[in-house]
Amino acid sequence: MHKLLFFLIIPLLSFSQMREKPVLFSHKGDYIHVFSKFSFPESWRGFNREELVSYDQKNYNIGSTYLLKEGKKIVAKINIYIYPSEATNENLREQFNAFKIVVNRNATNAPNLIPEFVKLKSDKILVSGIRSSFDYNIMIPDFFKGQKEQKNTSMFSLYDCGLWNIKFRMTSEKYDATKLKEFEQSFVNSFKLLEIADNNAFDN
Repeated sequence: MHKLLFFLIIPLLSFSQMREKPVLFSHKGDYIHVFSKFSFPESWRGFNREELVSYDQKNYNIGSTYLLKEGKKIVAKINIYIYPSEATNENLREQFNAFKIVVNRNATNAPNLIPEFVKLKSDKILVSGIRSSFDYNIMIPDFFKGQKEQKNTSMFSLYDCGLWNIKFRMTSEKYDATKLKEFEQSFVNSFKLLEIADNNAFDN
């Protein structure tokens, strides 16, 4: 039987106080999130980790940014986050809707985010997720015009991994939705989300 990862009414983690401002920090080599054992590698599939960010005083909430460059030009960016799971039955949908509001606020187009509900499973565990690919156009600095519109494709996914939520966001001017979906699937496997969920299930 699979261990079903349902969210409980009472959080199992003692949440730490959020920082007034996120704090950037450096780390050589792979960075291991102490509480979950989730790893942020220094590099992955040609992407180099550019920064690590802590959002709370106990370092429960950690984010990272990875960049893929061709010469000096950034052709793709990945953001990865891990943070304590939300204690609601509508956790994924609520976070997806909040993300959609932010995306539409920042984009110059009107991104059409359609949620796709997914399941990851092994012999021991079942993990729920939600994802969406969409067009995401933004204004960027331009030497001649001051600003110009950049047309991007973006991929967002979020997974319930027991005590933790793991979020993935990739944006690229170069790659289409099919390629971004391939990267996202590789992320799920390479970053061992099923193993993280199994080791951090509520009933462990």
